[in-house]
Amino acid sequence: MMIDDCDPRGRHARHSRRIPGSLAGFGPGEHGRHRRARRGMVRDSVLALLLDAPHNGYQIIVELGERTAGEWQPSPGAVYPCLSQLADEGLIASTQVDGQAAYALTDAGRQVAAGLPAEPWTQAPLGRRADEATTRALWDEFRQLARTLRLAADQATPAQLPLVTREVATLRRRIFALLSEPAEPEAPTPSDQPA
Repeated sequence: MMIDDCDPRGRHARHSRRIPGSLAGFGPGEHGRHRRARRGMVRDSVLALLLDAPHNGYQIIVELGERTAGEWQPSPGAVYPCLSQLADEGLIASTQVDGQAAYALTDAGRQVAAGLPAEPWTQAPLGRRADEATTRALWDEFRQLARTLRLAADQATPAQLPLVTREVATLRRRIFALLSEPAEPEAPTPSDQPA
């Protein structure tokens, strides 16, 4: 059985990230950065949307994409199991709106949704987000690296190409090692320090 981020225990978060065009589909592209869904974000977002009005699964997916300006749009594989689970919990019920099937909150669902942030989809994703300039600098470096590797693939000698490949593999491993290290605590701001 697949457990998605609708599971209140939050064991697994599924999400869809659509990254518009930049070099070979990598990087933030012209529409800005895309976000990972934090644990429970689909569940909270579905309940919050249904607090406004009944929706079907497709409408929920489209609405969340619109409300986040395309930054986050959950996949059907996250939304439909979530709707099924919320129905099993008695928080939503099937209804008809203009002759189409939709889901509406039950009284219990309204109580739960009323306790959520007004727009859960705006909440910060897992972990701290790097600022825009830092992220853009990373993707600029990646594009430069891609150009360099394209040049190497075209012009490197048979003896040089394995060396370039080894360097790229070493870089990749170093990045993974860096990401696996515990994050350093941020320096406290003056307002955080005791008086």
